[in-house]
Amino acid sequence: MASRDEAFDPYHKWLGIPKDRRPPTHYDLLGIRLDEEDGEVIRAAALQRRTFVESQRGDGRDKAVDALLYQLQEAELTLQDPQLRRDYDQRTKLFVRRNRKRRVDPTAERSRVKSRPGRSVGEGSGIVTTFMGVMLVFAVGFGAVSWFSFQLPWEGGLPKKPRPAPQDPLAAAPSGADEAAIGVPEPLPPMQLAFLKELNVAGQPEDDIWATGDGMTLYWCSPNPPKRGLWIHEAHRPAPGQPFDPATIRPLFSGIDPTVSDDGLEMIYLHPHGGGADLVRRRRGSRDEEFGPEERFEELIGRYGFLGSPCLSEDGLTLYFDRMDDGSGKNVPLPRVNSLARGSVHSFSTRETRDAPWSEPQPVPFEEGAPVIRFAHVARQGRCIVARIVAQRDQSLPNLVVFLRENLDEPFRMQGAVALEGVVLRGKFPRYAPATNELYLSTWGEDSHWTPGVVQNFVPDRIGEK
Repeated sequence: MASRDEAFDPYHKWLGIPKDRRPPTHYDLLGIRLDEEDGEVIRAAALQRRTFVESQRGDGRDKAVDALLYQLQEAELTLQDPQLRRDYDQRTKLFVRRNRKRRVDPTAERSRVKSRPGRSVGEGSGIVTTFMGVMLVFAVGFGAVSWFSFQLPWEGGLPKKPRPAPQDPLAAAPSGADEAAIGVPEPLPPMQLAFLKELNVAGQPEDDIWATGDGMTLYWCSPNPPKRGLWIHEAHRPAPGQPFDPATIRPLFSGIDPTVSDDGLEMIYLHPHGGGADLVRRRRGSRDEEFGPEERFEELIGRYGFLGSPCLSEDGLTLYFDRMDDGSGKNVPLPRVNSLARGSVHSFSTRETRDAPWSEPQPVPFEEGAPVIRFAHVARQGRCIVARIVAQRDQSLPNLVVFLRENLDEPFRMQGAVALEGVVLRGKFPRYAPATNELYLSTWGEDSHWTPGVVQNFVPDRIGEK
């Protein structure tokens, strides 16, 4: 088993980077040209590679997955920022090669220096002069080596440097010139909470938050005066780590509890009506298009009770949700949902394709003694859950918890509660963005209403560590 892990090369197997390119550059990691400057191309390349790498979790490869995701994020951030990119190119000796690709004019006339006519042999050809010069160089070099050898001690000769032990590419953390070497990333700074004040829509409360896996698009529910009810809104940001652009905020349509597939082509949400809410969806052909008309999931509506807080898997083929039933099997009116929350069962349904019907809901397995949860977000291909504990009334305790498992056939085990240093973190609708190590959530804001926030430097595996 050890030999198999040592021989495994994630750069080659997952990213197709030849083995003679070690350590790989940021350009190698993203699979782009040295002169590529289109931000959309860089972002698309990074998203495509992160999505594939994330899908390789399991079979003892999680350490390599986490390390590569860290490096892909660093590569995208660096190459998207002109100053960071310039410094990186200088440090890694890529500046000259990159400038040559960008600035050489193929139509420029090459200089033509005519050589002086000479004679190939005989008097005036220069052969004798060249020969004497070569011999002089040999004589001086031989004398220098002879003198140096007599100055060294005879016993022991030159000290021999020990041959360095072979390094495990999955064990050394990237730093300095070896920043692209695969390994466990350096520890992240402490987690910290920030309110997304740029998303405040005319002072209206925001709730039911959803973040895409790359952390670049945010959806939430908020009033849309003068229209009635809650509307699903969206906003985008230009690059990871930057604020969301208020100019991109817009209402989409009436609904609550949105969840969106990683490719952005399908949104599933709840459509409130007559005191109840039905599970519906909208689809589109590309991210540049608007979502299409609303479609009802007839195979799920009114048969299994109230199905709330939907969460789509990365591939869009598994749907997780909170299932609450009053015993009738019918949909439960919204005012009664909270009263049934203590009996909530986190469940899931699957489908063969996005056009196929959903299967009958099944409960998600947890280890015995796990608390009842709501508003769960399932990530890492079904191996990580961040959720809110039901009926946690002690305001001095955090109410967000993390569950992990290694394989899909195992029950989830509780990793621990999400707690910030000196801050009690309480909220709902936690949404984990693995690509940016961020946890988005609805939290109680400074203006005394639910507001979007983000926990930065969030890594589920380190929750519960002392």
